[in-house]
Formats: sequence, C-alpha cells, structure tokens
Amino acid sequence: MARYLSMKFATADGATFGISIPYAKSVLTESEVRTAATAMIAASPWVTAPTELRSASLRETTVTDLVEG
Repeated sequence: MARYLSMKFATADGATFGISIPYAKSVLTESEVRTAATAMIAASPWVTAPTELRSASLRETTVTDLVEG
C-alpha cells in the first residue's frame, strides 16, 4: 500500500498549487503538517510560490503491478 501526503496551497495570484509527497508516515498530526507546509512556503523552490496552506490529506492507495520490469 502506498501512502501520500497531499497538500494544496493558495498562491499570490489566486491560483491553487498542489503537491503529493510519497512515503508519508501512517500517523501525522495537524501540527506536523502545518510545520512542513510553513517550511515549504519559506523555502519557496517553485516558480509560482505558495502563500498559505489550504488543505492537507493523507491518501492510501493499493498498487497492483501488472507488468514488472
């Protein structure tokens, strides 16, 4: 099972910016997510910089490999 932390941010121009981070811990607190989001906003490694966290969710998916290579 794959686990992702999905985060959506607002940008200065009113757009929405999303990121999905693999290998998330199975249990995350709101405080941990907000701390990570604050660090990402401060680092701003993207062309369109996020300005605030709008939402975050922990997503789990089941992957079935059909062809391995």
